[in-house]
Amino acid sequence: MRSVKNVKLTKMQQTIYSYLIILVLLTTACTKTEEQHPTFIPSAGATGWLVPTEQIVFNEGARDQIMAIDEPVFYSFEEASLQPNEKVFIYQANDHIAIYPLEILWHYEIVNDVYQDHYVAVTYCPLTGSGIAWDRTINGKPTTFGVSGHLYNHNLMPYDRATESYWSQMAMQSINGTLSGDALETKPLLITTAAVAKESFPMGSVLYDTSVYVCDSVCLLPKTKSGNATGSTLLSKEEYFGVIFRQYALLFDEDLFADSICVYRTTFKSYNLVIAGSKTKQFITAFLIPTGLSTTSFSPVQDALPVIMKDNNNNLYDLMGNVVEGPDDGIRLDLPPSFWAKSFAWELFYPEWKVYGE
Repeated sequence: MRSVKNVKLTKMQQTIYSYLIILVLLTTACTKTEEQHPTFIPSAGATGWLVPTEQIVFNEGARDQIMAIDEPVFYSFEEASLQPNEKVFIYQANDHIAIYPLEILWHYEIVNDVYQDHYVAVTYCPLTGSGIAWDRTINGKPTTFGVSGHLYNHNLMPYDRATESYWSQMAMQSINGTLSGDALETKPLLITTAAVAKESFPMGSVLYDTSVYVCDSVCLLPKTKSGNATGSTLLSKEEYFGVIFRQYALLFDEDLFADSICVYRTTFKSYNLVIAGSKTKQFITAFLIPTGLSTTSFSPVQDALPVIMKDNNNNLYDLMGNVVEGPDDGIRLDLPPSFWAKSFAWELFYPEWKVYGE
């Protein structure tokens, strides 16, 4: 259940946690709680996997060595001590804006959240740098996702606690279990800076880390938790924003965007897209243009956050694709599956990739 509390000790707690995490890394020891889920280790030759098992790293410990946040607590921007350039993820549920600091997601990897009828799992994989949200309703009933400790292509492999099926975050489908082959319904999740989030959505709720949980030895510090060790790639940059269509990915380099907000219109497979972004404000987002707006033109709007663009029908759109002013006030543009990830991960998961403009 979500709750909102007044909390003042964020920085002190983060300092304490950092020292404890370092101690754990030095000793490579960890004490487990009795509430953790039992160990499940598929053998390398196990059947039923949709992916080659040689591409899976099986963790020999119990599930939930990295503990997902199942009862998130939120507080206001005024109570938060976020740094202006600190990265955050923004999720919108109806009229509610939730802000998830990257630093918290880095250590916990999954947040099982709910607001009214929105049951969402917000996930982040530090190795691949991918942050994706999806509907956690399965077979008509909400479930929660946990961190299995296993990796497929160096990427987070959550499991759902209802069926104990295993899922690939970046492939966005179940790859083992009774739901094997089922796809995840992704939800729009925007990454930007805390300064942009606060300016755009000052009434947003900020996730707070209330746990006294100390990461396991598998939960590394951000500076050491990197996917760069997988080697060089064909892509020239370390990470890209990508739009997904089946096994295809259209990638966008942040250098494509100027310090001011830029807007591009393009087609990709069956998608009719408008892409908006700013290198200085550190965001890129993609929207699907409805058939009824196929002839509509879009242009950027500067210095008016949360508004980032307008169309030739005098509609103003915010960061999340909502029309906040104009004749279509109240509608929201749909978003294709899209997220940031490191270059090696794009090549592993979506070999049919291309870079926009190249």
